[in-house]
Amino acid sequence: MVKEDRSGWVAVAPENSGKQDDLPKVTPSQTAYQYFQRKNSQLIKQSLISRGEAHDLPNLTKAISKSWKGLSDDERGEYEEIAKNDHFRFMKESHIRDVAVLNRKEQLRKERDEIIYTEGNGRSTRRARKKELKKAARAGKKSKKKKKMKQVEDSDEDEFRSDDDSSSSNSEFGGDGDGDGDGGDSSSSSSDSDASHIILIRR
Repeated sequence: MVKEDRSGWVAVAPENSGKQDDLPKVTPSQTAYQYFQRKNSQLIKQSLISRGEAHDLPNLTKAISKSWKGLSDDERGEYEEIAKNDHFRFMKESHIRDVAVLNRKEQLRKERDEIIYTEGNGRSTRRARKKELKKAARAGKKSKKKKKMKQVEDSDEDEFRSDDDSSSSNSEFGGDGDGDGDGGDSSSSSSDSDASHIILIRR
């Protein structure tokens, strides 16, 4: 197999490659309860310590949840408004990142489709070159398959010829055997005739 000459090729990064650091950052949004927990966890912890109650993580989590459930609608609405604005911020950052990803993919696609392969007066792109190689590979497979089928047909013909030659040889040997048998029968008849002649003379 002839090795392909790739001296004129140019390395182009795939569409999904590249460092993620060059894309805009997206910070996940938080819920109203998470904002309440961040703001009041230390206060609630100090309250547990002052009352002499356990302030380990399980008990602190239960106390924060109890305080959250004890808030009025107006007090809870303050945190819900913060969470709502944070969600809008998250959606905006996500959109900016999506646009940046699409732009990078388009740029890489254009670089990939640029004319990067030249040979003589012909020009092609990496995508077109890839299609040509696939087509050539399929044609090579078909040629090998046809060659293999031809070899099988030739082998079958040789086998049939060999069988015919064997049958002809067996027929010839069978004829000689029959001739010998006939000669034996004629010899036996001749002996019987002589014997009868002798018997007649004695009488």
